[in-house]
Amino acid sequence: MSDVVSGFIPPLQTAQTQWPIDFTETLPPELWGMVIDLVLDEIRNPYLYCSPKTFSQLQMRLFHTENLERDSILDDWKRVRSVCRTWRRLAGPCPHFLIKETLPRKFQIREKPSSIFIGGSPKQKAIMERLIQDPSIGHKLTTLAFGLVLIHQTGAVDLLLDQSSIFPNLRCLAFADAASQQPFWRGIQDGFPKLVSLTVRRHRQSFGGLYTLDNLQLLDVEAWRGFQLSCPSLKHLCISGGSSLATEEFLHSHSHQLESFLSDSFSPSLSSCENSLQFWSAFPNLELLGMRAGLSRLQEPPAGHPLRYIQLSSFFESPRPDEVLPEIEPFRGITRLYLMPPIPGSRQEGSKSSNCRE
Repeated sequence: MSDVVSGFIPPLQTAQTQWPIDFTETLPPELWGMVIDLVLDEIRNPYLYCSPKTFSQLQMRLFHTENLERDSILDDWKRVRSVCRTWRRLAGPCPHFLIKETLPRKFQIREKPSSIFIGGSPKQKAIMERLIQDPSIGHKLTTLAFGLVLIHQTGAVDLLLDQSSIFPNLRCLAFADAASQQPFWRGIQDGFPKLVSLTVRRHRQSFGGLYTLDNLQLLDVEAWRGFQLSCPSLKHLCISGGSSLATEEFLHSHSHQLESFLSDSFSPSLSSCENSLQFWSAFPNLELLGMRAGLSRLQEPPAGHPLRYIQLSSFFESPRPDEVLPEIEPFRGITRLYLMPPIPGSRQEGSKSSNCRE
């Protein structure tokens, strides 16, 4: 970033150019704005740039939003703002906004954020109603996340599905509790065609059918039953809550395109593989593999396989290195090991700590 932003561009050489060239000329503010927008786009919309190396951290971040100002993903944004007052203005305010409980009566979001995280407040529906009153907020939003409500269903999910036209640019949706009185997956399919990332927890779908999410690249979901999903662009998949016939069929039809796969159990379809070679053949593009148990059943992937990262988790806290060494010993080609708590937002989630070892 520094090589691009801090460099000076000399004037074009012409017949009248006198040497040496004066390098004190810099870009006009309009072009600096374009450069800074390009640099900060990954900060405003991190899910558009998800990779096997960042998949786990992004999912942890969705449900652990208590300290957004300390979020490491904002470091570049803070550095750009600290250069000078002009760059501070061009970078703009924090692109992420956290609503913990409710909105004051006179509340206004003067600077429209790109991401809004609504905490586990029972007044989620009232918060959504206030946001819908200002369509300019919804039009700029690219990320919307709902925390877990422990008291009762709030109706916020139904309101979002009913008013999806107000949020035409949403790329990332996350629900810690996706309880809905209407066909949830039909609403997602029809209401948010630009969706790239979807996280769904505590889902109680009772409507069958086949639902296609054409642009979805990142799916983090609990095992489902009674309906089918098709995601032709999927690259990163996390399945928690055990297994089901529907999720097994989904995994079988999408495994060849996955770059990341996280699971809290060794699924029946994977157990049915006759040997490790058959498993790695089913996942020819896999770079990140994460499991809570069952990794010891596999052997090192064949030469040329792209696997580089392994993630291991336990039920209540991050596993200790001495506990996992026997499981990872066969995987001599990995470059990074993630020791994580249970899959974020799932029913079995425990500690929020995480470690990364290289």
